[in-house]
Amino acid sequence: MKASSLVRLVSLAALAALVPVPPLAAETTPTGQSDAFGVSVGVQAGPLTVAVAPTPAVAGTSPPSYDLDDQAASASASSPPLGTFLTTGVLAVSAASAAPQASDTSAQAVVNDLAVQAATAVQLNATTVRAEAGASGACGTLAASGSTVLENASLTIANPIPTVVTLASHPAPNTVAFDGLGVRVVLNEQSTSGGGSAAGITVNAIHVYLDAAVLGGLTVSGDIVVSHAAASVDCAVADADDDGILDVVDNCPVNPNADQADGDGDGVGDACDAAGDDDSDGDGVEDLVDNCPATPNPDQENSDGVGAGDACEPLCPSSAGGSSALVQTDHAAPDGPFKVEAFFRTSPAQALKAGNVVRLSDNTVYATFFDAANVEVLAKVLDGCALNDRIWVFTAGMTDVNVLLRVTNLATGAVWTRTSPKGQTYKTTLDTSAFVCP
Repeated sequence: MKASSLVRLVSLAALAALVPVPPLAAETTPTGQSDAFGVSVGVQAGPLTVAVAPTPAVAGTSPPSYDLDDQAASASASSPPLGTFLTTGVLAVSAASAAPQASDTSAQAVVNDLAVQAATAVQLNATTVRAEAGASGACGTLAASGSTVLENASLTIANPIPTVVTLASHPAPNTVAFDGLGVRVVLNEQSTSGGGSAAGITVNAIHVYLDAAVLGGLTVSGDIVVSHAAASVDCAVADADDDGILDVVDNCPVNPNADQADGDGDGVGDACDAAGDDDSDGDGVEDLVDNCPATPNPDQENSDGVGAGDACEPLCPSSAGGSSALVQTDHAAPDGPFKVEAFFRTSPAQALKAGNVVRLSDNTVYATFFDAANVEVLAKVLDGCALNDRIWVFTAGMTDVNVLLRVTNLATGAVWTRTSPKGQTYKTTLDTSAFVCP
């Protein structure tokens, strides 16, 4: 080989070593979520509260893929002096997702033979009420859609002149069928999110809002949901600091640093090193992962499970101003009783406040945050010991504030929590392994 050729080869090798090679893009893996329920009721009439947790209900998250279904022979809501103001025939729900093999995710809810007495002068009937939700498509072009189908649906208004209104079989999204006498009826209620790398939709076939409606001689407020379905898919590959380097390979994913400079060679980019020291508070936890980088907290305690650590965030849940409730499964002691608490806040800058938790039955509670007439969260503790040697916790909500639900087994000290971030609708959770049976 000529000397000139050897020099060129050495020069090219040196140049290649100096030019940074951009990280390879991470492969996108679709994740899916879907849930469905037949009916849900939460109404307040003076000191009287009537609540029906989502019935029946299914929910899944993929991967792995899932195909769930459930049904109930009927559902009803009643209480003196309101009487029976909701009845149904058979209810059937399903939820499925093929992720990660495919991005398709779906949910469906069907309620038959519906009768709702929304107010003394307002009655709603339907032979069949169906809600469908789905999200699918190629990653990057995801889309979500939903629909509502009503069969033989009608509204009867008795005041001031008796009138029967036939409801459309395929109502357009967010159709207000009636708004008066303290009753607002919305058909095919839809809310969508995302698009492209993430997409989701929630469909309530019928949503009845009550605001000082008159029923059974009482003033009633709250809401009734019939046939709920929701589905979402997310294919996004995270690049939190938008520097063109994916989080999975970024040496400083919280601060933009396209050059990936790492002067001290510790694996943490200079953009995340604080004045040459990547552990500003000297607690042995690097700033990159420290939940309180300015105050020593080697234990990384974070009591509320949200945001910064306790050392930086005086937001530990306080029971002041609120109330808790005790529930008991039908399993013999010592697996209970269970203490249920609910905390909330409307801004990350606020401390978590205690809500008021009220016992609805031996194993079910509801929580209110702002108004005793406004039910925000429902929870029940169930005995699954004979099926999978576990105590189950089911919860559902009708709020988008930041929520921390805490269930404590007073016999063992074991704690189960469920958090819901601000700005997202509280999602139904059906945890069939919450506590180990004694």
